[in-house]
Amino acid sequence: MSFKKNLSIKLKQIPLAITELSAALAKAQGEFAPIAKNRSVTITKKTGGFFTFRYADLEATIDATRPALSKNGLSIIQPICDDKLLTIITHSSGQYIESHMPLPQKIDGGPHKRWSMWFNSKQREEPYLALTC
Repeated sequence: MSFKKNLSIKLKQIPLAITELSAALAKAQGEFAPIAKNRSVTITKKTGGFFTFRYADLEATIDATRPALSKNGLSIIQPICDDKLLTIITHSSGQYIESHMPLPQKIDGGPHKRWSMWFNSKQREEPYLALTC
């Protein structure tokens, strides 16, 4: 099952006043370290041939962004609630922005496989990037 086909990030709730959070996020984004592309993948085309590309995994992304987020009073949490992955960026003022992504339910291999997929870093990476970068 392709993760991209199931990606549906929507802002669930935006508090009326997020001015402090917005200012802090703008400062943090200006301080982010370059995000190293530390992984590569080769894709075989159905029509023959292949292509390779490099990307940054979740760990590299967090390593490059966490210091600036923290310095500016921001944190990211990603709990699972009601079969959705929530990604919440919070500010020390109490302001926050939350997004949610439905998690696939029909996965061969039973509950263990489903939980493993839900906690897979690729599942968490795109919502993290959507809110921070």
